[in-house]
Amino acid sequence: MRQTLHFPFNFESHYEKSYHQSILAHLSALVERACRSPENKFGYGLWRNHILLVVRYAKLLAQQLGADEEVCEIAAILHDYAGVINFDYYENHHVHSARIAHDLLSKLEYPKEKIEHIKQCVISHRASRNIPRKTKEAHILASADAIAHVLAWESLLDLAIEEYQYSEDQAKSWVARKLVRSYQKIMPEALPLIEEKYKIVKLTLETPLSMIPLE
Repeated sequence: MRQTLHFPFNFESHYEKSYHQSILAHLSALVERACRSPENKFGYGLWRNHILLVVRYAKLLAQQLGADEEVCEIAAILHDYAGVINFDYYENHHVHSARIAHDLLSKLEYPKEKIEHIKQCVISHRASRNIPRKTKEAHILASADAIAHVLAWESLLDLAIEEYQYSEDQAKSWVARKLVRSYQKIMPEALPLIEEKYKIVKLTLETPLSMIPLE
């Protein structure tokens, strides 16, 4: 059916919305394709069980807190990208992902000030690195990343056992420590979204795996 435009119609706003949607679609497809690659050491679960969750909660928090939703969404899509395409980047993937985000977005002629904003979000998202978060959007990305870790803790456990070859006890200890760091970086406004779940997961990780009922 042919669309009828009702005037006054804001062509500039309509164009910008379409442009930004196309960028989001392009970046999502790029990262998902990289996650499907056999060279991705973390497996496709990183996309399904982590990145999509980070995107969801980054957008939700941006809406609730009046932040730049587009910046939060793009930063969420790209925050782990470097470690996906090259495992050698994993140790400093926050730095490499910020650099790659700059290159990708510059080629797409994305606004320079927003590129810098996204880079700051990405480079400061990790709990294990003492990099100051200078904006509300940076705190939102770090919080969304932490929330995703708590919600998908079983995927982290599988990663520790299957990829890192940890024993069950070592894997649980690794996940527990990671979740403590993650929880500490959640902004106060985001805590109600995850605090009850965190308590349950924390208790579960303190219980021997043999005593956890299978679903």
